[in-house]
Formats: sequence, structure tokens, C-alpha cells
Amino acid sequence: MSAWWDEDHKLLLVTPEELAALPDGTELTAIDDEIVVKGRDEIDDDQRGGHLAYGVTGNHPLRVAHLERMAALPPKPPFEPRAHKCWECKIGIMGTVDLPPGADAPMRDAVERAFFELTGKHAEFNFSGWGAKLTQGEFEVVSPA
Repeated sequence: MSAWWDEDHKLLLVTPEELAALPDGTELTAIDDEIVVKGRDEIDDDQRGGHLAYGVTGNHPLRVAHLERMAALPPKPPFEPRAHKCWECKIGIMGTVDLPPGADAPMRDAVERAFFELTGKHAEFNFSGWGAKLTQGEFEVVSPA
């Protein structure tokens, strides 16, 4: 399991192997807050770092057990990032659009191809997805008064 923490999410994401071990009927929460039930709903197999975009939250026994194991570990050293270069992009539309399962892949592939063409290097990471939100300033730019 891997933690997905931000202001809106307190999920522990599951790996495909953990998902396979869960019984049908297990309720999972997606990173976009969609609730799915294993064995009833389609669960996208798209992965980041070996984890699916679905996990457990609240007092789910898997989450509680994982948090108890984490609490018993020694503290991590403070985060000190190595030198790195990142490009950030938010692209979308005002309003809503239906996205098919796996809708991240074509966007991610296009960005990684462009990155390689520009730098001659393969990207070592690509954190992207349809869950981004505009800041107030960005929203004001795209939504004239």
C-alpha cells in the first residue's frame, strides 16, 4: 500500500496484487473520490509506482493495520530534494467531459515523447492525472467576469 495524502484525500492505494487478494464486495475509493466495489464495478488497471488509483480510507481495516505498521517505524529523515528540473502543465476545459478508463495514458505518452524530443533524455518521472485543480488566479484567467 502507498499513501495518497493531500487536503482532500487520505487514501492508502493498493497494488494489483493487493486488489486481487481483496474479496469481492470490498469498497474502494479512487483518487478522484469515485467509490467502486470490487467484483461489481470496473477498476482501471492504470498504475503509478506499482499502485492503482484506488485505495482504502477512513477506518477500513486494511488502512488501520497499515497506519499501525507505519507508526511503529522509525521516523524518516527530513526531505531534502536533489537538484531536479520539472515542467508543470494544467490543460482542460471549463465544464465537464466524460473520460474513458485509462484516459491518462495518451496524455502522458504525448508529454513523454515531447520531453524526449526536446531534451534527448527519457523522463525519470511523470506525475500527471485528471485530478488537478486550477488555482484561484488560473481560474480567473480562464473565466472572464
